[in-house]
Amino acid sequence: MKFTDCLSVAWYNLTHKKRFYVRLFLNLLFMTVSVMLWLSVLSALSFAHNSYLYGAASDNVMYFNINRSDDHTNDNYDAFCSLNAMDETMRAAASAKVDLPAYLHKDGWSFVNIKYTEAVINEKRFQGENDYSYYFEREYDRRELPSKYSVPLHLAVTATSALWTDNELTEYRFKAGRNTPLLAGTTELAEGQIVISDYILQRFGISTNRLDDLIGEHISIFCEGTTILEDYEITGILDRNLFHVDALNDSPQIFIAESDDVCTQFGITDFSYRLPIDGYENTDTVLRAAEEIQSYGWDYILEYISEYYAFIAHMQTIVRKIGGLFGITILSALSLMFYQAFSRYFSDQRSWYGMLSAVGMERRNLHTIILSELGILLLFVFITAAVTARLLMILISQAMYSLIGTTLTLNAAQTAAILSISLVVLLCLISLVTSLNMWSLRRKPAVELMKS
Repeated sequence: MKFTDCLSVAWYNLTHKKRFYVRLFLNLLFMTVSVMLWLSVLSALSFAHNSYLYGAASDNVMYFNINRSDDHTNDNYDAFCSLNAMDETMRAAASAKVDLPAYLHKDGWSFVNIKYTEAVINEKRFQGENDYSYYFEREYDRRELPSKYSVPLHLAVTATSALWTDNELTEYRFKAGRNTPLLAGTTELAEGQIVISDYILQRFGISTNRLDDLIGEHISIFCEGTTILEDYEITGILDRNLFHVDALNDSPQIFIAESDDVCTQFGITDFSYRLPIDGYENTDTVLRAAEEIQSYGWDYILEYISEYYAFIAHMQTIVRKIGGLFGITILSALSLMFYQAFSRYFSDQRSWYGMLSAVGMERRNLHTIILSELGILLLFVFITAAVTARLLMILISQAMYSLIGTTLTLNAAQTAAILSISLVVLLCLISLVTSLNMWSLRRKPAVELMKS
């Protein structure tokens, strides 16, 4: 028989034994929806917890304002050194934001609007321009004052080799999905070198299609005829999404290295050090150590933040353990239900299978018919289960929002992964049970099957 003939027989069986196949369909549907819903809720809860933990990782930080003089007369320096030596803290980053309005003697300016500046690369001038995109989290509203959407030109002088902390990088990875914000070059800075974001380059109208070509070029920045930076070598270009990180939303996107000449030029005497804490579960330990240092004391805001996120982390651990235990239980129960459902299916097929074998139908054609029936049934089950699980997920999410103010969402990648896992689990169980029963059918002669 041709495959199309076997497919026609399979379809005929499905449509003329409705009660039997509807019962089998409902059993398979319940099992598949259970697996999909379990995976969806577990993934959505994990994503919701991660969005709290990793989406706010940069908030787990202590700030120190430290004088750059050699004798470190500021008491914050001693506090910083003591806490920085703890195992619960990580590598710090330090920078000083240049007061450009003061440097340019613009008493009426609170910041330098980029539209008043220009950049020069290889003797080609690029005028800065506003595009109302600096505030990433909201759309441009013309009813707002223009200054709220102006693109500010900020400049930072860095005192450490690290431009960002590990916690800031963790939050960036979660929000941007990239391992590092470095798009080209390096972040290692020496005197006369500059690291700048692709966003600022584009605000100057500088093409960022081939970022590697900009590495090694020299840039100068002017404001109304006054030189801000002159002949600095571009060594690195940063991803603008780094500045979606909570702690960096309003930070400079241009970095130059500390030196005596630079600090004298811009009047820099202090640097702001950001000391990250390794996990919210360690924040309380660091805060207690800070309390013992008279020059620093207790940070009540950080205490409140850490307690909240430590609770979220604890809840995530509990949910994962319960979800894993529930998953083992549900898969065991569903496996048993699968076996019972298909045992009934093959038990019902025995006499029919034996009759067709007795009249001379080849067993490979019989196997093709049975597998076609199961394939068609599985297709309808999987589509219906995906829609049903999605609707139930929406209802659960609405209930969660009403109870605790948290919604359960899945992105496209998570949805695809859940569908794939559900399909693999379904196919594995069906293949295992089908193989066992088909092997049993092949062993028995047609006469014996017709009597069963």
